[in-house]
Amino acid sequence: MLENLGVSQFSTLRWSFFQDVRQYASLGFNRIGVWRGKLEEIGADEAADFIFEMKMGVSSLSWAGGFTGGDGDSFASKIDDAIDAIQTAARLRANCLIVHPGAMNGHIRRHARRLLDDALKILVPVAIDYGVRLALEPMDRKDTPHWTMLDGLAETVGACEMYSPEQVGLVWDLYHLGLNPTAWKSMPELLDRIAIVQLADRRTESSVPRRSQLGSGAVPLSNWLDRIQQLGYRGQWELEIAGSELGAVGYPDALIDARTYLLKCSRTLWSNTSASS
Repeated sequence: MLENLGVSQFSTLRWSFFQDVRQYASLGFNRIGVWRGKLEEIGADEAADFIFEMKMGVSSLSWAGGFTGGDGDSFASKIDDAIDAIQTAARLRANCLIVHPGAMNGHIRRHARRLLDDALKILVPVAIDYGVRLALEPMDRKDTPHWTMLDGLAETVGACEMYSPEQVGLVWDLYHLGLNPTAWKSMPELLDRIAIVQLADRRTESSVPRRSQLGSGAVPLSNWLDRIQQLGYRGQWELEIAGSELGAVGYPDALIDARTYLLKCSRTLWSNTSASS
């Protein structure tokens, strides 16, 4: 796992693009989850060159989508933006391009879903031409109504099903799926559909869930790590630990703590596997 571990730039929003790459590399990470907002600082070509110079890979590119509107942009402009994102993902050699469909924005459910289906019909052939894998992120719509009109894992899987797993995959974010018993049971049959596993924890003490440091929330991370690796997942992993706790601890210490926690989990899993063999 650690040899394919990246950090999403959402985890360190106050750092610049250059700070992210330098700091992640110095802390022992060899992948970066790129946010398009930070790419605007330097451009995709310079970013790709710098990442290559630092001997890092790109675990994901975030994000394209918003096909249901709501911000004043037309469906056509969102498609153009997504095609630009596909080209950028190819330039960065990103493992996947994360796609968020967009909120309901006053549409009836059937129409909102049709907008996503129409978008994928246009974008999947473009992504195939550029060698880019698209990835939809299952979320509970009650938690994230501004991101997606798809409600949970089953609806998100349904939106992918007419495409091969290599064309349209899933973002398995444990912040959204880590407390979902259906996700736990469904993972074996969906394993080849998973484009990336995002490692996150979640506090649930208040009415508003929030991200927390790994190991300090309610998500049974060690159980998930054991299950995912036992199932034979060989893809990429990405830390996404943004939140108020991260800012309080400080970015470097928070990333070191997360990596240390994962290393400890990996050693425990290795020890348990060795003891049972």
